[in-house]
Amino acid sequence: MQAATFTPIRRSALHEVHEPLGVVWTEADGWRIPRSYTAPEAEAARVREGIGLLDASALGKLALRGRDAAALLGGSGNGRLNGLARRLRLDGEAPVAALALPLAPDEWLLLTAPGDPRRLAARLADRLAGACAHLTDLTSALAALRVAGPRAPELLPRLLPLDLSPEAFPNLAVAQAPLAKVHAIVVRHDPGPHPGYLLLVARDVAEYVWGAVLEAGRELGLGPVGTAALPLLGPE
Repeated sequence: MQAATFTPIRRSALHEVHEPLGVVWTEADGWRIPRSYTAPEAEAARVREGIGLLDASALGKLALRGRDAAALLGGSGNGRLNGLARRLRLDGEAPVAALALPLAPDEWLLLTAPGDPRRLAARLADRLAGACAHLTDLTSALAALRVAGPRAPELLPRLLPLDLSPEAFPNLAVAQAPLAKVHAIVVRHDPGPHPGYLLLVARDVAEYVWGAVLEAGRELGLGPVGTAALPLLGPE
């Protein structure tokens, strides 16, 4: 008889928050993630017409730190508050895509699809050899919340001391700021034609931030959205 194989499933810091909301789970790349809470079509409509909140914690998150970090990514870092994220694609037999967020002249946060951090680290290994830079996997250390929809720009000023106007904070803009009084990395990341923001916070404050965002967006019609709604919103 063949021995049973144990396959662990990773859960986000918000797992317990989703349970009372009628979540339908799915598994992808070793993660258990919310597929939907209601009909995916209704959740997609919420984003198109108003505002939705999604747990994006399964995103891969690699910190790249060191004097040569920016050069390894093909450019120079900057210390401006609203630096722009850079889209990366490392070609090969299985291409790996990432979004590189500038946090400081010598520090970047690389976001990948769930399941891709190891492949990205392997692709960067040759560049790291002999360079003054190193990678740290922060996938489980950071939670990620995504807010999207035409009313998203109305919500975040209630929680963040930032000018989020399109001129000051365009698509792919990155900032670090207190969100509901805790440190957060904020990224303007529009899903298709819909304005959206990615909020990255420490795992231990994820439930608090989720609750604060929902409370701030209550009168705007904010509600949870699962991953099944994303393909219905169009390409990013």
